[in-house]
Amino acid sequence: MDTDRLDDLLQRCWDYLEEGAGSARSPFHTAVLGSIEAGAPHLRTVVLRSADRGACRVLCHTDARSAKARQIDAGAPVSWLLYDPQRKVQLRLQGQAAVHAGDALAEQRWRASAAGSRRCYLVEPGPGAVLASRGSTLPEALRHRRPEAEETAPGWANFAVVAAAVESIDWLHLTADGHRRARFRRRADGWESDWIAP
Repeated sequence: MDTDRLDDLLQRCWDYLEEGAGSARSPFHTAVLGSIEAGAPHLRTVVLRSADRGACRVLCHTDARSAKARQIDAGAPVSWLLYDPQRKVQLRLQGQAAVHAGDALAEQRWRASAAGSRRCYLVEPGPGAVLASRGSTLPEALRHRRPEAEETAPGWANFAVVAAAVESIDWLHLTADGHRRARFRRRADGWESDWIAP
């Protein structure tokens, strides 16, 4: 987007995030989510499930038994990295996140999830467990077919939502004639915006 108006650019950033949450074909559908544990960064690819510009919040789903859930559970700072190679636009988000499991938000997101997606939460043992050999940890009966909705019910106990309050957005546009970059920081009365050096 070619604009000199930072307000317009902030809205375009949220357009991109909403596009990513709404379409598996969007390059912004998958993001790298970063968290910290024992002073070390931990990165993983997640699916952007919701972007709410009014609440300044983005969501992804996770297994409640995962390392990311443990790292984020205490309201830890997180960062998100998204990139569209066609538009040559990078978005970096920072904020505080919380894990929702067994609550109203988790239930809403669970009900909105397809049975094929819910199947991921049926794995045993949970994410990160050491295995005796290579292989899937999905139930044998569901490895080669989509489950029926009722078959996924046991996965609810392992399902969680990572909800991140977006406190800053860093937009970068890569161009041959010179990159452009802007930073948006949320304040109590709205967003503070600046053009910054790439």
